[in-house]
Amino acid sequence: MKTETGSIDISGPELTAFDLLRYQKSVGGLNQVATVLAELGEKIEPDRLREVVRKEKNMAYCQRLGYLLDRLGFMVKAQPLFDWLGVGKPLPSFLDPSRPKGKSSFNKKWQLFENQTIQTDEL
Repeated sequence: MKTETGSIDISGPELTAFDLLRYQKSVGGLNQVATVLAELGEKIEPDRLREVVRKEKNMAYCQRLGYLLDRLGFMVKAQPLFDWLGVGKPLPSFLDPSRPKGKSSFNKKWQLFENQTIQTDEL
């Protein structure tokens, strides 16, 4: 973005989505992340998301973001994440890494233990 004093880098919706997961505790947890993604998901561009995935290289964040976008009805936008996971062969992970596995169900598509119920106004 150009400013009066020069150019500055700003985060696009794709990188912001990853940052929300990276700092989920600071932003209020996964339900809050999902609430923001419900609106932000409309602005995510699959090609740009593909580029962010290549730079981030964090399989668990990919799994979580793909799962959340899918649940929120943005599967087309989450497709680059699913494609990348197919190449990377992810290990099973937890939707919320700070919570125990408990009696969570396993989501085969995203290779995630659903150890938290996601609640937003949209779900």
